[in-house]
Amino acid sequence: MRFLTAVQNRICRNRCSAVGLGLFRIAYGSVLLGEVLQLLYFRRLVFGDLVFLAVGESSFKFVLWAWAAATVCLMFGFHTRTACVVNYVLTIATLSTFQHYEYHADHIYISLNLLLLFTPVEKRLSIDSLVGRVRSAALPGGPPPDTTV
Repeated sequence: MRFLTAVQNRICRNRCSAVGLGLFRIAYGSVLLGEVLQLLYFRRLVFGDLVFLAVGESSFKFVLWAWAAATVCLMFGFHTRTACVVNYVLTIATLSTFQHYEYHADHIYISLNLLLLFTPVEKRLSIDSLVGRVRSAALPGGPPPDTTV
């Protein structure tokens, strides 16, 4: 039991750079942006508001544009925490409305967006970290921001 506790303490207390999380945020944001733009392009087929078959009463055009804007903010790391929350809420709101279209990647997107809520993806390679470094440099004697996880 002591051996397992020692291994767990060694793994959990090990600090590493957050560059990998930043690269993951950028790559995942670009893939998700492509998916959102594809949903925006095919919204008449996916959401069922065809001219001759009026199934949907509301248009998802503005919701999809808001989701694309949140994804761009997430990709660049601009207000990352807010962008993660908006991204998760719009993912749930948009992908749960599919009636005639079964999309199997939505489980992956929902789980990864939930993961982004709890990981410190804003620590490196983001506008938020750049603003934090500029603010800490402006303060005399202020500590540098923590860029490890």
